[in-house]
Amino acid sequence: MLVVTPPLVIFDTMIFTDAASGALGKASQTAISPADWAKVINYVNRTYVHAATPATVVELLTSLGNADRKYFSEQCVRLRKLQQSFSNTIFLNWVRYFIRTEVFGLEANMDSEIEYNLRNVINLVLNSSSKETRSGRSDSRNLPRNGKLTETTGSASSQSSKAWTNQRKGNFA
Repeated sequence: MLVVTPPLVIFDTMIFTDAASGALGKASQTAISPADWAKVINYVNRTYVHAATPATVVELLTSLGNADRKYFSEQCVRLRKLQQSFSNTIFLNWVRYFIRTEVFGLEANMDSEIEYNLRNVINLVLNSSSKETRSGRSDSRNLPRNGKLTETTGSASSQSSKAWTNQRKGNFA
């Protein structure tokens, strides 16, 4: 039996920024209109598996963190474009773990001090109404502590990467 799996496609962070600018109606030379973004989504969903890198997630979160709080919901549009645009998105591991699993076929041996569930990180941000709670204090219950999110229960990133590796090798679990 021949197993055909779609190739990965990885977008630069600016693609999500430009798609968000288009969705928000911002006048920009690089803004991607909603109609053009819909074409990209349709093509990628038919042809590829979208792979999000930790670098892209960190860049979008850094941008959100550095922005004035009044632009919080606007900045979240970028994260939504990354997380919700494509029907099949996987989150790649951090480089050191990606090399171990994808290049050498070894166990990732994830460091307990590194946040690896990027999908969960994005969900926590997108489920927040602002940078601060209604009381004006930062809500630290769900924020990173010593490099880990307190609500992380598993490695969606690792699981996605493992699922992709298994599919590529023809192992469907």
